[in-house]
Amino acid sequence: MAKMADEKEAALLQKITQAEALQLSLMEQNRHLQEKMVSVEKEHSEEKERNLSQIKAMEEKLTELTLETQQKEEQLADMAKRTMIKEQRLAAMAERAEEKAAVLAQKITETVAMQLSLKEENKRREEEFCQLKIEMEEKENTLTALVESYKMAASENQVTASTSEKAHETEKRKPSRLRKNKVQALEEMLAAVTLQNDQKEGQLAVMHCEMEEKEQQLAAMATLVDENEKQLAELTKEKEQQLEDMAKSVKEKDEQLADVTRDKMAALVQLMDVKAQLAEAKRPASRKEFHSSAKREKSEQAQLQGAQEQRPAQEENGAKNTEEKTMEVTVELGSRPRRKCVFYSQQNNNDARQRQVKKTQSTNSTLIQNRAGVHNWYQPRDFGRNALWGGWGSGAYPRRNREWVQHCDRC
Repeated sequence: MAKMADEKEAALLQKITQAEALQLSLMEQNRHLQEKMVSVEKEHSEEKERNLSQIKAMEEKLTELTLETQQKEEQLADMAKRTMIKEQRLAAMAERAEEKAAVLAQKITETVAMQLSLKEENKRREEEFCQLKIEMEEKENTLTALVESYKMAASENQVTASTSEKAHETEKRKPSRLRKNKVQALEEMLAAVTLQNDQKEGQLAVMHCEMEEKEQQLAAMATLVDENEKQLAELTKEKEQQLEDMAKSVKEKDEQLADVTRDKMAALVQLMDVKAQLAEAKRPASRKEFHSSAKREKSEQAQLQGAQEQRPAQEENGAKNTEEKTMEVTVELGSRPRRKCVFYSQQNNNDARQRQVKKTQSTNSTLIQNRAGVHNWYQPRDFGRNALWGGWGSGAYPRRNREWVQHCDRC
C-alpha cells in the first residue's frame, strides 16, 4: 500500500509538474501575445497619429485652398466688376462716338449741300458772266460798226470824228471797267467759297481721323476685354479642375483611412478574440463548469439527505448500516480532457458523525472549486496519530470512520 501511495503521489506530482509546465508555457505565450498586442497597439496608435497628422495637414491644405479660392473668386468678382465698368464706359464712349458721327454726318451732308449750292451759284454766275460777255461782244460789234460808219460818214469833220471817237472810247471803257469789277467780285466770291470748302474738308478730315483713332481705341479695349475674359475663364476652369482633383483626392484618402480603420478594428477584434481564447485556455475550468459542478454536487447531496431520511428503521434499531454513496465532480486539469473524481463516504447512524461528514463534503467541494485553478489539490486533514506524519499520504492507513477521498479513477 505504501508503494502504491508513493506511485500515486509520484504520478500526481508528475501531473502537477506537467500542469505547471503547461501553465508556464501558457503564461509565456500570454506574455508574448501581450507584448505583441502592446506593439500592435503602439503601431496602431502611431498609425492613428500619422493619419491624424495627415488629416490635419489635409485640412490645413483644404483651408488654405479654400482661402485661396475665395481670394481668387473675390479677385475674379473685382475683375468682373471692373470689366463691367469698362464695358459701360466703352458703351458710353461708343454712344458718344455714334452721336458725334451722326453730328458729323449731318454736318457733312450740310457741307455737301452747301458745296452743291455754291457750285450751282458759281455755274449760274458763270452763265451770267458768259451772257454778259456775249452782250458786251455784241455791243462792241455794234459799236465798231457804228465807228466805221461814223468814220466813213464823217471824214470831213475830224474834230467831230475825234470827239466821236473819244466818246466811243469812253463808252467802251465804261462797260469794260464794269465787267472787270464784276469778274473780280465773282472771283473773290469763288475764292472765299473755295476757302470755306477747303476749311470744312480739313475739319471733316480731322474728324475722320479722330473717329478712326477712337474706333481703334475701342477695338483695342474690346480685344483687351476679350483677352481678360478668356484669362478669367481659363483661371476659373483651372481652379474648378484643381478643386475637383482635391475633392477626389480627399475622398480617396477618406476611403483609404476608412479601410485602414476597418482593418485595424478587425485586427483588434481578432486580437481580443485571441486574448479571450488564451484566457480561457489558461484557466483549467471555466466558471460555468464550476458552477454547474457545484449545482450538481448540491443536488446529489440533497438526494443523499433524502435517501438518509427515508431510512427510519435503521435509525430506530441503531444498526450501523453503512452505504457507500458516490459524488461526481468534474474538474479540468488545464487543457487536459476531463476526469471524474469520485468521493466515497462511509456514513453511520450517529447524528454528530453525519453532520461532520456533511461538513467535510461541503469543505471538500468548496476547496476543490477554489484550488483547482492553481493545481493545489485538497487533501483532508488527519486529526489522528498520523497528523504529524502527513496523514494517510505518509503511508499510514486512514481511519475507516472518516471520509476517504479518491482523487481520480486511476488511483
